[in-house]
Amino acid sequence: AIHKLAPNLRLRMEGILSATTRRHATPISLVGVVLLLFALLGVGRLGTSTEFQDMFPQDSPSVKGLHWVGEHLGPLDSLEFLIRIPRANGDNAGLLSQARLVAGVHRHLESHPRVHSAMSATTFLPPLPTGRGMRSTIQRAVLKRKLADGLAQEQSWFSTTDQDSVWRISARISDLRGDNYLELRGALEAYASAHLTELSTSDTPSTAELEITGLKTVIEKAHASLLADLGSSFLAAFLMITPVMMLIVRGVVSGLILMIPNILPVAFVFGCMGWLGVRLDVASILTASVALGIAVDDTLHFVSWYLRSRQTGDPPHLAVRAAISACARPMFHTTVICTGAMLPFFFSSFLPTSKFALLMILILSGAIVGDLILLPAILQTPIGRWVGRTASKRMSEN
Repeated sequence: AIHKLAPNLRLRMEGILSATTRRHATPISLVGVVLLLFALLGVGRLGTSTEFQDMFPQDSPSVKGLHWVGEHLGPLDSLEFLIRIPRANGDNAGLLSQARLVAGVHRHLESHPRVHSAMSATTFLPPLPTGRGMRSTIQRAVLKRKLADGLAQEQSWFSTTDQDSVWRISARISDLRGDNYLELRGALEAYASAHLTELSTSDTPSTAELEITGLKTVIEKAHASLLADLGSSFLAAFLMITPVMMLIVRGVVSGLILMIPNILPVAFVFGCMGWLGVRLDVASILTASVALGIAVDDTLHFVSWYLRSRQTGDPPHLAVRAAISACARPMFHTTVICTGAMLPFFFSSFLPTSKFALLMILILSGAIVGDLILLPAILQTPIGRWVGRTASKRMSEN
């Protein structure tokens, strides 16, 4: 009984799907276009994250350890300020003036409310003499000699070449998150640069330059690369797939129309991430192009059966019915298998892997909806008559 019931149930579901998409073809198509526009607006709001604590659950021992250190000992994020000073006559003349300049910028940075602490080569020096008496003169002479000897061996906080001397100031910054990094970095750069200009004297060249670098800077560049890679990988996949679609349906407009059901699931998922403030990570950028390739595979099968039916002279609604009858069950089985293969990764404790699996499941589920509801609806609208028009026209001429 079950063996006989299954084909009847399948035929009934195919009939309902075909009739529903034909009856509501225009509203379904309009809803799809509106959702696509809504999603594209959300894509522009996407953010990225490569923070360590965003890669593991908040109750992970590693994340808890990071939070404890930040709360009880101080922030872990830092910026490296490099003060580059041209060397006078290729020697170490003016090292004491340079040290005084660096010490001034060091103290100025520590006075900023967002800087928890700072460290430089001047941290390990005695108070720099500023008086003009005999005692201060002797102290300066001794300190100059010790600086020349000591800094020659120092590589962590001071470096020198034939052209310039480079002094490093490492500053621990509180609340240096990805969403406020550029603003805070720019404010600290302006804050330090202004004081560097004020402290420059005739003994220390006014051409001293300030540069900001460090691990946090590299991480933020990785953030920008994530978004660029997401866009470039998806665009490359789109540019390679769309001409193939145009070639199959033998029309530029037809090929573009048929790409809508393939783009919508990807754009909708990433657009919702943008609207909800969910950040991209190193694994999320892979899902767009991978899911697009899988979705297009189902679309090509559906369109192939649709065109085959149209070439025999069937009108669009009968061609859609034939395509649904031939493709619905294999497409559904493919989606179940692919999402089932992703399901174990969803429970991974490494959040990028878990997010990758979730996004793939959502996009593939959306793709089957697009291929079995939105695509048949588009094919049965007046616009959808562009698809297969050449084939049907050729049949009528014969």
